[in-house]
Amino acid sequence: MKTVLLDTTELRRDWTLTGLAMRLLSHARWQNLLEVKVPIVCLEELSAHHARQVAEANELLSRSSTMFRRLGLTPPEPPTIQDYRAYAEERLEDKLGFDLLPLPEVSHVDLVRRAVARIPPFDQKGSGYRDSLVWANAVALARQGREVILVTADRIFQAEGGELPAALAADLLAVEGTVTVVDDLTRWLLASLPWKATKIAAAVAQAQDNEFRHLLDSGAVQDGMEPTAEQCGFDRAPYSFRVDDIEWAYEFDRVGPSRTAPKADLVEYDMRAHVSFTVWLPEGSYVEEGWTAMRLGDRLAVDGELEMIARVALFFEHDMGMQIDDLDWRRSDGGRPGPGVMASQQDPIPFDL
Repeated sequence: MKTVLLDTTELRRDWTLTGLAMRLLSHARWQNLLEVKVPIVCLEELSAHHARQVAEANELLSRSSTMFRRLGLTPPEPPTIQDYRAYAEERLEDKLGFDLLPLPEVSHVDLVRRAVARIPPFDQKGSGYRDSLVWANAVALARQGREVILVTADRIFQAEGGELPAALAADLLAVEGTVTVVDDLTRWLLASLPWKATKIAAAVAQAQDNEFRHLLDSGAVQDGMEPTAEQCGFDRAPYSFRVDDIEWAYEFDRVGPSRTAPKADLVEYDMRAHVSFTVWLPEGSYVEEGWTAMRLGDRLAVDGELEMIARVALFFEHDMGMQIDDLDWRRSDGGRPGPGVMASQQDPIPFDL
């Protein structure tokens, strides 16, 4: 299993950490296709960058407010500033399922040696302390035999052709694992994950379908789902109706594209099921081929089966949670709905005689 290590340069592309790339990465993480780690130093740097960006935005807002007042207009209200570090930490660990790596165990003597000798990740000005800690995290993972994908746009980690600089490659000579630098996370995900897609939105849709398939296999979707008498389409109102058994085909069809809301993607699925039922019908009701009927007075006790389609809506939340809503049932043969159980005759007759 590959280990994706996210640098600050990648995290800064998506301040809310809710974009398609982060969500696709999280789907892959939750489905055990890869593991994702973020050095704690990158979280600290991300938070510091965010604070500076907020300060710049507040300065722009202050200038705009002054102009609004000069024009005799009410200036906009400043936004409430959240604790971004707490938000990012919760988002990364609890929602996306990524691991935060502690500061690496690295010798200050070694860092000083690299800094004064301008050995990467230190640059020609001697800067690169934070990059050196990230690199130490990557090397530590490689020493454990991991195949590390370091996602970063920082050029200090790449020589010409995208390879590691010679000094960094030398750090891995006696290491069992590997470190590969990737500067385009989306392109790498599309090329590396099993979902065949050329666009990230399509890959996210396939990842969602895969999670829905896991839900079907676990039985979590089907719990409590069953059709009503109306949806079974009897020609006359039943006296009583009961679903005896449902055999699910564990096949599904995505109904159209997903609909994206601010905090979730809504996707509808059709699932096929074989429904067995018992129903009490008025004498003279239509009994379909394959159903068995027994006349008792002016009523028919019918045991039957139907091929039906259940439609459900899944809300794939951008917080990586899911909610399921049972929308509708219909007959696979296209038969129309029928009347429901007589309101004054709710279960008037015992099913077991």
